[in-house]
Amino acid sequence: MKFFVAVSFALLAFAAADVSHLGGGGGYNYPAPIHEEVRSEPIVPQNTYIPPAPVQEAVLSEPIAPQNTYIPPPAQPQNTYIPPAPVQEAVLSQPIAQPQNTYLPPSSSHGQDGYRYKTVRRVVYRRRF
Repeated sequence: MKFFVAVSFALLAFAAADVSHLGGGGGYNYPAPIHEEVRSEPIVPQNTYIPPAPVQEAVLSEPIAPQNTYIPPPAQPQNTYIPPAPVQEAVLSQPIAQPQNTYLPPSSSHGQDGYRYKTVRRVVYRRRF
């Protein structure tokens, strides 16, 4: 137990050690960006006169009286004879031939283990490093 406590304190001291002497910031030695102030002149007011909009008086109109108009009732449906649709003859199809068992040779050869296929190899002319 004492050994475990000593090792944990040693690892903690190792992790918290001062490493400022190792690299000066880990390689990030760039200067801070320079802040440039942008000065803008305030907008100068312009002395222009805009006259008020002309006043339009509302036109008062008399309401329109409703008119009585006669709407006739809908026409009664008429019973008319509609002949039945013409009889269509059923289309007779040709009998379907029975499938025949035919041998199809394999399209490619497999490896000894049965699952490695022949692949197209790429030609590499120049290697980039």
